[in-house]
Amino acid sequence: LKDRSKSDVADEEFGTTVSSRRFRVLTSVIALVAATCYGLMGCGYGVTSHGQNFWWLRYVDWAITTPLLLVDLALLAGLDVWDTFALVVADMLMIAFGYAGAEPNFEYTWPHFGVGMVLFLLIMYIVVEGLLEHANDPTTADDKEAVVKQLLW
Repeated sequence: LKDRSKSDVADEEFGTTVSSRRFRVLTSVIALVAATCYGLMGCGYGVTSHGQNFWWLRYVDWAITTPLLLVDLALLAGLDVWDTFALVVADMLMIAFGYAGAEPNFEYTWPHFGVGMVLFLLIMYIVVEGLLEHANDPTTADDKEAVVKQLLW
């Protein structure tokens, strides 16, 4: 009994696994970063005015949290490393195009919005395809969690 750590004993008692702890930690980090960024924006930070308010801190938050959310979904969906990499790259490009399209002094808003939406659809396709490909039993807790996260994302 002395060779096992307290966390190992707790895991056995509560039926948690290392995998489920990783999901909880990842989800907690996502919530902490988002709460911090939106709290700062609520206090008036992360905004510039070019005739209208432009909340650039929102894009910093998205650049950190959405790749983490997609990694979380990819792990739940059982995607391989290359599909996960494609998700993260498409997400970062989507955010960059969204930032450029939302910039008040930028004249090419709609084309950048369109590219961002195409990238969003690509992201949704990769995640849904991965969920359908790797879903064994939709009644299990992990598969239910994956479906709920996909719908909420």
